Amino acid sequence: MSLTENSLERILDKKLKPLGEKIEGLVKSVEFISSQYDELLIKHQNMEAINCELQKENELLRNEVLDLQNQSEQMWDKVDDLEQYGRRDCLEICGIPVQKDENTDDLIISI
Repeated sequence: MSLTENSLERILDKKLKPLGEKIEGLVKSVEFISSQYDELLIKHQNMEAINCELQKENELLRNEVLDLQNQSEQMWDKVDDLEQYGRRDCLEICGIPVQKDENTDDLIISI
């Protein structure tokens, strides 16, 4: 039984055809996965950039909140001072007889 070159070629083609189809399928799969990876990499880089921007904005907002809290404390201190200053003239002392032409400021200081 002698094999001619044509028959040998046909036998090899027949045997190698499924293997070639599998390799072609694997190449397509690798190309698809590669393109998906590239897309995910770009999305990841975009998300990192957005995250960085949000962290900067968050830090600025935190600083602004702290500044506003400090200003609020200072304002409440000023309000308290003004209220106390306003109450200084609203003091009533009982048990001391009233005298004509008395200086109440001197009287309070002496007490």
